[in-house]
Amino acid sequence: MQLSFRSFIFFIFFTLLSVSAYQLNLHNMANKQVIVQFKKSSSADDRQKIIGELKGKGASIVNDDNINSKILPFITVSLPESDFSTLQSDFSGDHAVVENVEADQEVRIQ
Repeated sequence: MQLSFRSFIFFIFFTLLSVSAYQLNLHNMANKQVIVQFKKSSSADDRQKIIGELKGKGASIVNDDNINSKILPFITVSLPESDFSTLQSDFSGDHAVVENVEADQEVRIQ
């Protein structure tokens, strides 16, 4: 099988175009850091189940130092920004384990 010069150039062009589109797509899928606050009454096992669910949805744990806090148990996760609203709706209302889901952002006091 012989490959003509024109076919070779087309192949190189198509490959470069595909790689560029893939990198652009990865760049547009920015991650968002999210705070997941647990109810004080939730058990450690229930919290670990939620962490497993979050990891299954593509989230990665950024900080879990306060997961066993008696005052304010929470973790910080990183997930694609497009999944944030879905996560909020999944844990909204009267959830048995999760108290609140919010974006991790700077808070200012005047």
